[in-house]
Amino acid sequence: MKFAALILTLALSTVANASGFRCDNQEFKVILNNHVHAEFGTDNPAVLVISSTIEQIGTVAQLFDHQIQKAQTTHTTIYEGATRDVNSGRFIYVIFTVFKTPNKAGKHYATLEIHADNDEYDKSMVCDRYLKARAN
Repeated sequence: MKFAALILTLALSTVANASGFRCDNQEFKVILNNHVHAEFGTDNPAVLVISSTIEQIGTVAQLFDHQIQKAQTTHTTIYEGATRDVNSGRFIYVIFTVFKTPNKAGKHYATLEIHADNDEYDKSMVCDRYLKARAN
């Protein structure tokens, strides 16, 4: 019996769950990937990519690990950070807020704020939360 429990424990410990959000609206797409390695915390953000759906613009920002600050309120999870625009090199600050409770269709509402120089964009988004197993 102890041997079976040991085998089951070892088998379960070799699987990590990748999770995150895939969001879009008519102007932007956001992909948030969480860490899959337990030592980093599997629900902590690893990569936040923001891209424009306008063909000539493409990727606007990429934030990694320590560049992303995560905060939680009762109803939302907030991811924010600063980086340089991939195309122009100008400084941008991103605030991405996801509502924790999905709607009846299983989608999460979110807002994307982009602050760049004197410009400010504030856009509503709809997100799919994903969770998939990955063997280590």
